[in-house]
Amino acid sequence: MDEMEREVRDLELGLPSRIRVGALAPYRGDELNRCLAAFAKSHPRVTLDVALGSHEFLWDGLQHGRLDVALCDQRRAPSSSYEYAYLGQSRYWIEASEASPYAWALELSPMQLTDVPIILVASNRQREAERDYCTNVLGFRSEFLFVPSI
Repeated sequence: MDEMEREVRDLELGLPSRIRVGALAPYRGDELNRCLAAFAKSHPRVTLDVALGSHEFLWDGLQHGRLDVALCDQRRAPSSSYEYAYLGQSRYWIEASEASPYAWALELSPMQLTDVPIILVASNRQREAERDYCTNVLGFRSEFLFVPSI
């Protein structure tokens, strides 16, 4: 983080005055907006360009120099070409009918949901990557159904 702070100071001293930030498109919550507003207030001479997209969009943007920073969960093994900063941990949520026995559970593990299909929002190109992530990283063993958008 010290390096990042130095880079921001350099930006404020007249070096490039724009930071291109990418974040996941399905991100829900006001943490990102609060963070961007606080940054803009502390560094008024730095312009933030924010782009929302998929994991592939963010990775491609970093690789091809269209993004300076990407805010997302880690989908790949860390690359020595990038610096990683752990920002926090989030929970996953499910939506269930009130008639479902899962509706009233305070906590569930992926293994408890094997009899329920999991609906994932993903383009045709991203389906296999999402299935792989949910199976091999998150531990879901359910059937996956895909929809292109919410």
